[in-house]
Amino acid sequence: ASDRLTALLCRSPLTLLHGDLRIDNVLFNQHDEAVGVLDWQLLARGHPLLDIAYLLSQSGEGQDREQAQAHLLAAYREAFADSPEVVRDLPAIYNAGLVWGMAIP
Repeated sequence: ASDRLTALLCRSPLTLLHGDLRIDNVLFNQHDEAVGVLDWQLLARGHPLLDIAYLLSQSGEGQDREQAQAHLLAAYREAFADSPEVVRDLPAIYNAGLVWGMAIP
């Protein structure tokens, strides 16, 4: 199981990961727009859903978190609609990010 997960997480698309993407590491301007991110000690290369899942696992509660999750995952599915393998693996990769979020409080 861990070999399959590793293979999923190493599959494109890959990007720079923050590794500790929480709301308190994001800078906002006076219009509540995100303008920067602090605390890059855990910088890595990997699947972007890991940072998204970690952010959601560390932010909000209950229904607010569920709504944000549904919105972000729908946007991700739409953005990668031409890549069925990316959309197919979405649940497994996202869930791996949630596990990461529980392991690194």
